Amino acid sequence: MSAHSFIHPEVLTLDNLQGFSDVFLEALRSKNLFESMLNILEMKTYGVWSFPCLKKEFCDKLILELEAAERNPTLRITRPNSMNKYGLIMKGEAFIHII
Repeated sequence: MSAHSFIHPEVLTLDNLQGFSDVFLEALRSKNLFESMLNILEMKTYGVWSFPCLKKEFCDKLILELEAAERNPTLRITRPNSMNKYGLIMKGEAFIHII
């Protein structure tokens, strides 16, 4: 396994829940999970729904880590077939700790 140092090692774990959005955590803690999740869902287009799961700050840090991994010539980056240009399988060398 290649050595890779992380800029923001806190993105390697969601154990402390700090990366999750407050709205999402509130819905998960609700007595009526189904209704709470329905309340935070937003339809983007027919058949495509979204909800605020991760905080923007967490996503920004994760993107920085992915970009750093892309620039690291010692890492083998595995890409899914349908996303050969932009996709990255995070179960690879650098991000195995997340899985």
